[in-house]
Amino acid sequence: KTKQLIPFKNFNPQDLIKDIEQTTLIVNYEKDKINQQSRKKLRNRGKIEFVKNKKGEFVLDNLGNKIQKIAQGDSIRSTLFKQTYLGKIKDIERDENDKPIRDGNDWKYKSGDEEYIYTERKPIEEAVKKTDDIVDPDIRKLIESQKGKFPILDFQGNKIRHVRMKVKAGKTVKERVNYRSKHEHKNYFYSASGSIPYAIMLQSNDEGKLVRKLIPISSFQIAEVFRKTKKFNEEEFINLFHPEFNEFDKKLLKVGQKVFVIQEDTDYEKRFESEFQQNRLYKITQFKYDGTKIMLQHHLEAQSKNDIDSSIKLEKDRIIREYENKLGINKIEPNINIENANERNKDFEKRLYDFNSRLKVIESIKGESFMKQVKSKIEKYKTESSSILIEGKTPILGLSQRNWNFLYENYDFELDFTGDLSWNDE
Repeated sequence: KTKQLIPFKNFNPQDLIKDIEQTTLIVNYEKDKINQQSRKKLRNRGKIEFVKNKKGEFVLDNLGNKIQKIAQGDSIRSTLFKQTYLGKIKDIERDENDKPIRDGNDWKYKSGDEEYIYTERKPIEEAVKKTDDIVDPDIRKLIESQKGKFPILDFQGNKIRHVRMKVKAGKTVKERVNYRSKHEHKNYFYSASGSIPYAIMLQSNDEGKLVRKLIPISSFQIAEVFRKTKKFNEEEFINLFHPEFNEFDKKLLKVGQKVFVIQEDTDYEKRFESEFQQNRLYKITQFKYDGTKIMLQHHLEAQSKNDIDSSIKLEKDRIIREYENKLGINKIEPNINIENANERNKDFEKRLYDFNSRLKVIESIKGESFMKQVKSKIEKYKTESSSILIEGKTPILGLSQRNWNFLYENYDFELDFTGDLSWNDE
């Protein structure tokens, strides 16, 4: 017979599992490889080459062995630019009717920061969503007049597939070699910035008021600093691109870095508590290009955004169904009269996750005040939130400037790959 082993008297495995869940910090160890240089052994016709002195003799190491020749790269491991080229055009002054203004025989162009705009040809599906960004005002009005229709037609009755739209400022990629224009801005290729792996958090005290500003750092800017110093340093970056911020306190942030989110000043005193650490530890996942938002994901969250969205809908359905049961409201079921399985599932999910309609039914039975109580409960569950609404159950945060209050990894605390947390002020 197999003897049953009991670790010790009164051992409860469920208590152990619960304790692990409440005290474990998940560490997604990510090595920063952006500045890591590639190395390879030099070969000549397949044979490894060795270092020689001026006399042609082999140079030996301390152990008397020949030293191999190593080639070291000077590139960075990140996407410098997006793959689509942008157009750069001079913007024209327009009157109140959106008609271009002439200056003699030529158009009257804008000047200063508004002199040029960057454009990109985008599918009509995107243009319909952001008609304000369409460059040509006549095309913009034409598309706005056909919203809700498909296909959208041009003035000749042809189907519109792509539209030129305004985009954020592009970066110069390279100079044209097979084409020269009298207009200097047409002699270069432009593209949008690639990935944004770093950012610098600037902080200063302005007459007793704390001021924070975020400067996103694109890959091509990292490459510029790396080209000059063979490493990336936030002081060098500020000197090169933003010397006006030299006097600010600076913290270099990276995608993958951990932070503890602070919502109230009293949260700082809770930093040693395991419950606080469990609920407030987040990982930086993205910096917005304009420096207005930092995206964070809870350290226990491993699902994709689509899966998180599905989980949130199921949780909302569970909560609202509890109230519907108490009020005797029928459960939403698939419509068996729809023969096609895919269409039947789409119809079912559409009605199941139409929470506004379900709340209206609750309101018709229990009144507006009761309905608002139910609504406030389900609205706490969001795929992306601008603040922590439910401790430990807010999967994704998109924090704007007024909510940038963190304790930073590598500055306020250290978290090694075993999950061991140490505070730098202890």
